[in-house]
Amino acid sequence: MATEIKDLINKTKILENIEVKEPKTETEETGIMKQESYINIDQNIAFNIMELIQPDNKQAEIITKSLLFYFCDSFQNDLFGYKTLDPKDFADKMKISYTKLFDKNKNSKFTKEITNWIEKTPDEITLLENVLLSLTTKPLIQHYKTSNKDFDIFKIKSFILIKDLEIHKRKPKRGIKPKIFYKYQLNEAFEENLKRLYFRATREDYNLAKQKNVENLYLTIINIYNNYRGNGYNCHYFKWEDICNFLSISSKLTNPRKKERINTKLNYIKSILENKIEGFNYSWEKGAGCRYAYSLKIYWDKLDKKAIEKEIDKNITFTILFNLKRKLFKEFSLRNNEINEKTFLEWLTNIKNYKDIRPLFTQTLYESVNLKKTNQKQKEYNEKFLDNLYKRMTKVKDTKELSLFFNKIE
Repeated sequence: MATEIKDLINKTKILENIEVKEPKTETEETGIMKQESYINIDQNIAFNIMELIQPDNKQAEIITKSLLFYFCDSFQNDLFGYKTLDPKDFADKMKISYTKLFDKNKNSKFTKEITNWIEKTPDEITLLENVLLSLTTKPLIQHYKTSNKDFDIFKIKSFILIKDLEIHKRKPKRGIKPKIFYKYQLNEAFEENLKRLYFRATREDYNLAKQKNVENLYLTIINIYNNYRGNGYNCHYFKWEDICNFLSISSKLTNPRKKERINTKLNYIKSILENKIEGFNYSWEKGAGCRYAYSLKIYWDKLDKKAIEKEIDKNITFTILFNLKRKLFKEFSLRNNEINEKTFLEWLTNIKNYKDIRPLFTQTLYESVNLKKTNQKQKEYNEKFLDNLYKRMTKVKDTKELSLFFNKIE
């Protein structure tokens, strides 16, 4: 990321073209991926995807991974701390059977002490409730490796994904169908990853991958591509054992039969990604001293410098607007008693609040890209474009346009 204003100017010119407008109905070519409704996904989901596998409860596994994707989506588009999980909306967006969410969880490991909190016995816990309770009471593990001149450093962190969970159940009334929905707050560590340690994917593609049980490898490939492309790498190798695990290939099959199944699944993933990642393909190669080609190589076209810079533009822009949204809402919350989307919009667009709001634009810009040195001319340039950004925000007419203003990077 740039540390000089000159680099920032080159890498953030896209900000001058931000407009408040409706989402486009057709995809566009961006030079790297076709533009769709991309979502920031915590990289740790891909790094640790195999740890989410539940062989004894496949439906709970599907719900868990879909919820993580859904949380990433809702966090990106929701301004407020508590978010709502409507089971019907979740089922529709993630292409999951609505009725199966309410199947009883046969393998619930929760004690009566915990299930009594929601006035149920362990046998009455539904699949969806079981996953939500797990994400609220059991820690997720982050682990990664770094190094310095003298040491390899292995880091392990744990956190509870859902910080607060509310279960809203309508009280029984004659003639009114029972209704249930959930409100939740995500852990700050997860939210921070969505701002800084993320890769981008679409819900549509994830749902397609899930249809053929290849979502684990799909997320892994997207994460690898997002990490490699900016560094000039355009290929990655998978071990035979790892690819079998990613694709849930039966250990009872012979290696030739395993390879046939793997190829079928890889071709399906390729059909999803070939129009998103230019030149995406795969091949089998022989490892050192091996008679057969059982080392999987995935590869894609090497990106030119302009394509990489364009993607950097979009990532920096997203980071600035994302951080700006959070900073503005925090300031608004400190200054107002009535906190909702309508009053937040009124506060943002009221030019009488200019002295309170406008300095936050400058703070966000400098914090987001870690600026250290500027000369007077460069300062003037940046303040001018921040003034223009502020003016565009004051013209927003409703909360829908406000969400588009902060989230749509075309």
